[in-house]
Amino acid sequence: MKIAVVGLGDVGTVTGACLTQTGHTVIGVDVNPVKIGQLNEVASPITEIRLDEMVRAEVRAGHLWATSDIAGAVAAADVVLVCVGTPSGRDGDVHLQDVRRVIAEIGGTMAHLDGWRLIHITSTVPPGTVAHEIGPLLEHSSGKSWPDEFGVAFSPEFLHGDTATDVLSLPQSVVAADDDRSFEAAQSVYAAFADDVIRRSISVAEMVKLSRLVSHAPPTSSRRRRILILVENLAVPFDRRVWQEARTLQEAGYDVSVICPKSTQHPESFQTLEGVRIYRYPSPFEARRTAGYLIEYPQALVSQLVLAIKVARAGRIDVIQACNPPDLLFLVALPFRLLTGTRFIFDHHDASPELLIAKGRRRGSRIVRFAELLERWTFSGATVSMATNESYRRIAVERGGMSPDDVFVVRSGPDLSRFAAAQVDPELRRGKQYLVAYVGVMGIQEGIDYLLEAADLLVNKRGRTDVQFTLAGSGPEFSRVVDRVAELGLADNVALLGRVSEEVLAALLTTADLCVNPDEWNEMNDISTMNKILEYMALGKPIVQFDLREGRVSAGGASLYARPNDAESLADGIAELLDDEAQRARMGAIGHERFESTFSWEHSAPALLAAYRQALARTSRVEPPTGASRRSGGRRVLDRVRAGR
Repeated sequence: MKIAVVGLGDVGTVTGACLTQTGHTVIGVDVNPVKIGQLNEVASPITEIRLDEMVRAEVRAGHLWATSDIAGAVAAADVVLVCVGTPSGRDGDVHLQDVRRVIAEIGGTMAHLDGWRLIHITSTVPPGTVAHEIGPLLEHSSGKSWPDEFGVAFSPEFLHGDTATDVLSLPQSVVAADDDRSFEAAQSVYAAFADDVIRRSISVAEMVKLSRLVSHAPPTSSRRRRILILVENLAVPFDRRVWQEARTLQEAGYDVSVICPKSTQHPESFQTLEGVRIYRYPSPFEARRTAGYLIEYPQALVSQLVLAIKVARAGRIDVIQACNPPDLLFLVALPFRLLTGTRFIFDHHDASPELLIAKGRRRGSRIVRFAELLERWTFSGATVSMATNESYRRIAVERGGMSPDDVFVVRSGPDLSRFAAAQVDPELRRGKQYLVAYVGVMGIQEGIDYLLEAADLLVNKRGRTDVQFTLAGSGPEFSRVVDRVAELGLADNVALLGRVSEEVLAALLTTADLCVNPDEWNEMNDISTMNKILEYMALGKPIVQFDLREGRVSAGGASLYARPNDAESLADGIAELLDDEAQRARMGAIGHERFESTFSWEHSAPALLAAYRQALARTSRVEPPTGASRRSGGRRVLDRVRAGR
């Protein structure tokens, strides 16, 4: 029998995989391309004992695959299982919009098909929904009559047992149908799962399932792996990388919470966005100098620990993901690691020692050596770590003592949906023929002075008054940059927008003729992947930047490369591209194709989920490492605590 399973969350994925074990062929349907890609690449979208092994075998055997084509799946199937989520609102109401949408699509497809089919509902719905909404909607959208031309059944079962795949050996199973043909069809599906299949009416089964949910009987959601993400330096969802990670994990079936500071744009203490719970704490003090961090970081760590305990009260946390900076967040995870075996994932955003050196500290100085120590402690406490590029992966292995198998490269691909409605805005050119754009932070290591010197050379020294430079972003150097523009007499050709809305940012990048990345060469920038470069590439914009290692890895042929920290070379590169429209178009196309094929988030999401699968597959006990996978100098934090160090 061919069965279409619509919705590849916990219930859909487990049920679909288990059905293949009983001789059925299963077509999984979902709107999430990440889940589809994972399953077709022989990996389960959710983490369960035996499930990866089961999915791998059945996909390779051709008994299981996934698609976004619901019409094709329904046309090929004898039975359609609807496993779409119905989340509850704060008022307790069950949200049925996704179920209604799917049912309407199924009915619309059946309108063009011959033959009788069973539509089997597993989604949690209020009593009466099948009789008064789902059945009539199927009849209306298909033009067919129920039960003569199609059948409807309902399953009140939650997944049972210690693991999801225990559904294969149930003593009994309940199937609800109001007509004999629908029950017999559903019974043929479930008979292989249970020794005894019991029939109930649909209205009774709806009530049973909802009452179990209300009374906290073990529903699927209670087995969802609980994830906590810690961020100290940015609010979420403003931190685009963390927000993409949280959304991807939530869509893959995890229960995700985030702890982060408040900001002007996000002042709420608690917020639920797209199913992700976000807890925010006040951050009254933001350090600018080393001494200030002695105030900021202890406040942040205490706030995060208090909120983490609050999250843990709702249920055991399976994984804590810490996103640096600073390399101190392992201290928040440590009690959970020691007491409950929570796995710890280090999401390595910044190389802290190199960042200090870029800000003027000397390698070998006390503060840099202390930063290296904190970095080692963070790595030594990690079950797995995630790196933003291969340079950071080398740090994790060579300096952090991580096993290469435990380090996953998860690149930060921008979310193109932010730019979907972008329109060219001629006013941004301010009457000039060309527009050169910069988007990013304005700090010491961002090299804004080099860009202003290049603009001065082009406008004031070479007479290129046909060029408008527009810089979007803010940071600790912003006020000084404003003064510098005035000093150089560039007010007519340089616009400083500060921090702008997504709409203005999208319009700026869409309108620009070329984009610049003036990040100076230093040890930090040389090994870091800059999000602005990927955004430029995503929108097909040619780039001029200094020749840095990871900048070249990212942009390839989409960029011209100036001599590092040389404003005149940067100006030459800008002038060359302004005067060559064909080269700009060619480089922009290279960048866009390169982004689509390598650097978009769709390519990063599978690595993120693989990191979580590996972390969750590890023993929950805290043990010192064995063998040569970690260096003796990189012992776990637990060993240091026990040794009183």
